Amino acid sequence: EARGLAPRPIWARPFPSPLADFPPAARRATEHPYFVVVGTIEPRKNHLLLLQIWRAMASRMSAPPRLVLVGARGWENEQVLDMLDRCEGLRPHVAEVSNLGSRELAELIAGSRALLAPSFAEGYGLPIVEALALGAPVVATDSEAAREVCQGRARLLSPIDGEGWSREI
Repeated sequence: EARGLAPRPIWARPFPSPLADFPPAARRATEHPYFVVVGTIEPRKNHLLLLQIWRAMASRMSAPPRLVLVGARGWENEQVLDMLDRCEGLRPHVAEVSNLGSRELAELIAGSRALLAPSFAEGYGLPIVEALALGAPVVATDSEAAREVCQGRARLLSPIDGEGWSREI
C-alpha cells in the first residue's frame, strides 16, 4: 500500500496427502474389522482412552474389532505401555506396527473402519488428511487443527468424551 501496489490475492489449499499417490483399487472387506491410529505412542496422542475403550469392548463382546496402532513407542507413557504389555484382555484385539512403507500404510488406512485421532494436542494432523484422501472415515479430537484439515468431513469429539468415542467406534 505504501508503494502504491495493488493487493495480491492469497489462495489457501490444504497440504496434499503423501499417500494419495497410492490409491487403493477398492475398499476391501476384511475378515475382521479394524480401526487405525497413526502416530508415536505418547501421552499427547491419548492412546490410553482407546485402550480403555477396547478393554471394555473385549469384556462384553466375543469378537470386538481390532485396534491397530501404527507408530513407535514414545516416552513418558508408562500407563499405555503397561496396558499393551500386560493386559491379557487387550492382547488379541490390539496390534502395534511400525516402519511401514507408504503403500502398506495407505492400504492399512484404506481398509480400516476409520482412522481414530483422539489427541490432546496436534500440529497439522497429517494422518487425518491421509485417511480422508484415501476415503477412510475419521473420528478425531475437536481441535482447530482437525477442523481445518478435515473441512467438515470427519466426526469431531472431545478427547475426554469416552462415551462419545465408544459410540462412534
